[in-house]
Amino acid sequence: MIRFSRNAFQGSVQKTALAGSSVLLFLSGPALGQTTGPAASPQGQRSPPVAAAETPAAVRGAILSISPLRVELDGEGAAQTLRLANAGARTLVVQTRVFAWKQTGASDQYEQSNQVIASPSIATIPPGQTQIVRMLRTGSVSNHEQPFRIAIDQLPDANAPEASAAATRLRFLVPMFVDRSNAAPARLEWKNTPGGIQISNSGGRTVRIASIKVLNAAGQELPVANAGLRYVMPGNASLWPMTGGCTSGAVRIMADIDEAKIDATLSPCS
Repeated sequence: MIRFSRNAFQGSVQKTALAGSSVLLFLSGPALGQTTGPAASPQGQRSPPVAAAETPAAVRGAILSISPLRVELDGEGAAQTLRLANAGARTLVVQTRVFAWKQTGASDQYEQSNQVIASPSIATIPPGQTQIVRMLRTGSVSNHEQPFRIAIDQLPDANAPEASAAATRLRFLVPMFVDRSNAAPARLEWKNTPGGIQISNSGGRTVRIASIKVLNAAGQELPVANAGLRYVMPGNASLWPMTGGCTSGAVRIMADIDEAKIDATLSPCS
């Protein structure tokens, strides 16, 4: 078992799209994914995966660039902006909404909220143009972190050639944290359990775990399920299932957490 305090993390900052700079999303046909997430039903929905970008030659629809990929609001009447740029050759219609974000185990749940509003909520973006969407805080300041998700949905375009056909449209969820600076740092506890690697957060801030790798004493990588981008909120724990678990003995953990790299050894299961 190892305990980490967020303010004790050391490591180099990783400037990637996952870290919150910008991302280019290609909006096309059914190959892009499923229509699940807050827009369909905010209650109990898990965050859908971000669709993989196709090559430009294969793109039939618009191309949406979103920046930043993480928003923080602190203070009374705080506001931030999202930049939605259409780099494609066709007009793009998008809807932007804000949902309160809660977590139980590995399950993300979303609820309608008016503590932060998006303005404008619906925008038509011509080719080559950029739409600024403001995130406006309406709620009062608190002494704890309040997590939200900004849902950006592609809406049907009546002028598009495939408008009358069944087409899957892209949905993207941007994390937003309100009053994060007022909250206590995250405090993580790692355990090697029979089911895999468990991480619990007894601190006050959500942590973003971009990746996790587990090696045995011989330096061989052990298969870990769901090792991609995940969040662990305050008061919550999450499990990374691992084949062999306790039979592997002491293991080496290598993980990217927020802006830090973790490299440590976990003792065998107790």
